[in-house]
Amino acid sequence: MDTKDSKDRNPNGTYKEGNEISGRPLKYQSPEELQILIDKYFEGCVPNTKIPPTVTGLGRSLGLDRRQLIEYSKKEPFYNAIKEAKLKIEEFLEMRLYGRTVAGVIFNLKNNYGWKDIAQHEITGKEGGPVEIRNVRTTFANRIAGIVARRGKEESTG
Repeated sequence: MDTKDSKDRNPNGTYKEGNEISGRPLKYQSPEELQILIDKYFEGCVPNTKIPPTVTGLGRSLGLDRRQLIEYSKKEPFYNAIKEAKLKIEEFLEMRLYGRTVAGVIFNLKNNYGWKDIAQHEITGKEGGPVEIRNVRTTFANRIAGIVARRGKEESTG
């Protein structure tokens, strides 16, 4: 691992005991400092360019990974700045839903913003009527009784 904090991490990338991110000094000391860099990121992501705004791109521009960005968003002074930035990204992605290729946009909205596909199914009975629920044991027993009765008649007449 080539990061400057690799000495504070286990081989699997998790922080060693006593070096949790919540106890480390913050990279940004004020929401204003963070907001300046967020604004700079969005200036480079003009909607008509080939560089769309993304959560990962925002994090990288701030020198944070996705998890660290989430941790910052939990800290009161930084909450609004990150919330607004993510809303801007979500708005951009939502506007792209009106384009031709939307599969990646839909994936992003579902995984980063909690969007969901909702499918509704209506189940009806015969000719659109109510669904009939029968006791399977009773139905099965009646069918067997009917078969036995028919065989009994066949044997007595045959």
